[in-house]
Amino acid sequence: MKKIILIAGLLFCGITQAQTITLTGNGNEITDGETITFNTLSSQTATLDLSVTNTSAETINIKMKVNQIINNAAGTGLQFCIDPQCFFQIDEGDTVPSNPQSGATIAPGNSTTGDNHFWNNYAGDDTSMPVSYSLSIITVSDTGEELNELISFNYVYDANAAGVTDFAALQKAGINLQSTVIKNNLTVETLQNTTMQLYNVAGQLVKSAALTAGNQSVDFADLNAAVYIARFTTQDNKTAQIRVVKQ
Repeated sequence: MKKIILIAGLLFCGITQAQTITLTGNGNEITDGETITFNTLSSQTATLDLSVTNTSAETINIKMKVNQIINNAAGTGLQFCIDPQCFFQIDEGDTVPSNPQSGATIAPGNSTTGDNHFWNNYAGDDTSMPVSYSLSIITVSDTGEELNELISFNYVYDANAAGVTDFAALQKAGINLQSTVIKNNLTVETLQNTTMQLYNVAGQLVKSAALTAGNQSVDFADLNAAVYIARFTTQDNKTAQIRVVKQ
């Protein structure tokens, strides 16, 4: 009986820990172990803006931690930020805010404020291979001692990736594209009013469009044949982005 009670207690603790926070990146919820892939180095399209919401009944202190610099990365040419600190060079095991600071304090039901993001601007030791980082959100004590890992995720830069995010991320935001290969028009279906911003691979904004709920076409006839990044922001502030090819 004691063993059963102990196991049940451990399961309860695990469930409680799993429900401590929700994490979003660019307005989309990030699940534990998820990989977010970008195929551009532009800060406008490859910055992963993070928001942590405390869903528990207790005030928590959180930090972002570098679990691994997985491959083809040097820990440089990046921004690793949890307000009020931002680092531009990191090693495995580093946390932000750094010790002895206690971390970002979040009251029950509240979310992080200020500038919280990760951005890779390093093309890699081998530019034909992806650059990968494993990161996590952890809780810390008032003195900065590490307590629990709440969620981990991977940030990947891959110049050869099919898209900055995938169609699943678009679907979470209520957006559907007929095709990412375009001749003259991009056909978009949205569940709510949405804005679209189109960037070239240098990160320059080349077109904007206001989309109403339903099906519509965006005219691409005036654009040169090239690869672009289409970023969508919905009326309820969800964002998703994907690579499109104008033929």
